[in-house]
Amino acid sequence: CALPISVNQIVGSGTTPAVSIGSGAGSGASATINGTLLSGVVSVTTGPGTAASATVLNVGWGLSSGTVPQGCSLMPRNAAAAAVSSTIFTGAPSGSGWTVNVGATALAASTSFAWSYQCF
Repeated sequence: CALPISVNQIVGSGTTPAVSIGSGAGSGASATINGTLLSGVVSVTTGPGTAASATVLNVGWGLSSGTVPQGCSLMPRNAAAAAVSSTIFTGAPSGSGWTVNVGATALAASTSFAWSYQCF
């Protein structure tokens, strides 16, 4: 009796995630990411004209055959990130990645924010 075998990508494997700026970070903002699909550090320096109720960062990955994590959390790595911890939240992960969003209070302009992320 042969048993069926299923092969999936391990969620933490693959290439380093990509990061791009959303409208909530303002014009001229910059971002970096260091880590894996499961954990690492994401940083953004906002530009002028930040926006409330908008996406600050888009974190992209490729999970062609893997299981999507159930959630991603952020932990502040600097004082600016800690000060906005009640207004920053992540979007639900999908096969293409996840987002960092800001609530009703826009981020301060021309400020550097850094978070550790953990996806589970």
